[in-house]
Amino acid sequence: MISIIIRTRNEERWIGHCLWAISNQDLQQFEVIVVDNGSTDKTLEVIEEARKNLPRLKIVRFDGQFKPGAAINLGISNSIGKLIVVLSGHCIPTSNGWLTSLSKKLKNENVGGVYGRQEPLPFSSPLDKRDLAITFGLDPKIQIKDPFFHNANSAFRREIWNMFPFDEEVSNIEDRVWGARLIENNYEIHYIPEASVYHFHGIHHNADRQRAQQIVTIMERLENTDTKIVTSLNDRFGKGQVVGIVPIRGECLSVDGKYLLAEIAEHLSNCELLGQTFVSTDSEYTLKVAQELGFKVLGLRPVELSGGFTSVDDVLKFELDRIEKSLGHVDLVFALEETHRYRDDGLIQSLISKLIQENLDTVMSGKYLYRPLWKVEDGSLVPLGNQDNAPREFKKNAFVYGVFGAGIVTRSHLVRAGSVVGEKLGLYPVKHPLCDTEVRLASTADLITKEDISA
Repeated sequence: MISIIIRTRNEERWIGHCLWAISNQDLQQFEVIVVDNGSTDKTLEVIEEARKNLPRLKIVRFDGQFKPGAAINLGISNSIGKLIVVLSGHCIPTSNGWLTSLSKKLKNENVGGVYGRQEPLPFSSPLDKRDLAITFGLDPKIQIKDPFFHNANSAFRREIWNMFPFDEEVSNIEDRVWGARLIENNYEIHYIPEASVYHFHGIHHNADRQRAQQIVTIMERLENTDTKIVTSLNDRFGKGQVVGIVPIRGECLSVDGKYLLAEIAEHLSNCELLGQTFVSTDSEYTLKVAQELGFKVLGLRPVELSGGFTSVDDVLKFELDRIEKSLGHVDLVFALEETHRYRDDGLIQSLISKLIQENLDTVMSGKYLYRPLWKVEDGSLVPLGNQDNAPREFKKNAFVYGVFGAGIVTRSHLVRAGSVVGEKLGLYPVKHPLCDTEVRLASTADLITKEDISA
């Protein structure tokens, strides 16, 4: 039996992917002990949902001032395995053979501990990419003098830990302090590069960013690391839940006898990265149409969320709460409106991919504006930015406006907090010339009706 000790604190974004990768290991004789240090986000809920794939999973609460060595000792004391693996809650094994590779060297009694490789992600900073690539190379090592050890991805025998428990007083580098004790007692430390994990941040600080970028550029060109990682992001990081929400007020629209909701269903049919799409409605008619078209509807939303002054943020927050009660934890939410008919092919897929690959909070559909703009202040027009009339290719600055109705994707924790847009905002420039054009019923009923809208 192997005991995998995972330390967490507010790891909602990563822990589900971490546990998914563990559940798919070739070697299955293990238990998982999560030591949580007072998470206030959805970390514990994500862990609970992982139990269906990890029946031997236990959560241990760490109270008081956090010390890394004390947390590891607590986890091990609640475990039963003869082999101990320590993994950070934001590290994701890169292969199904990770656990086998990490544990095989421990059969040698001269080996006190082993640690595996840590690989950066495309959106890791240049400093982190450089530091991880330099520290965790491709050649295995046997350390007989060097005490370097890293508990983001490590393993050792329980009998070794019984002799050398981790220092519970140091605030960090408890792993290197522990490694020094192994070396002092004539044990070897082995570095195993094939036991690799993705780790989005680095291990060093206060370096020269410009110099780091130069070094990283050369290393990426030699190893082509970004290409390999980007192609495996969705699969290797697990089946994170991506759901869509289409908010509609009143009866859904049709043009030339075809529901606009049907056009949305066709647009989403080829998006491989999303799960289910829900329609949020206050109309029995719309509910019936949505279900016939294959959308999910969790009942009508309250009347108070259908008024003229209702914020779409409030609607999405309400629906996400209902969705998570039904499906469990959701990672990403995308929203779009039926009134925006004109989208680039594969737009939602592109929004989701951009958010994942660049580690953004939100990605919105939108357009660049190169024309002069003014705002109204106390009845007067105040210019915004550069007002020159030069050709757009010579303008230094551009304005951006979002077309949320065409499509927007965001992190679930932002929706729960009541705001769709996060600080790390990205733009996906929509190429369709009519992307910001909407189809709506006229406000005066005797001018036009739903039945003759196509006329």
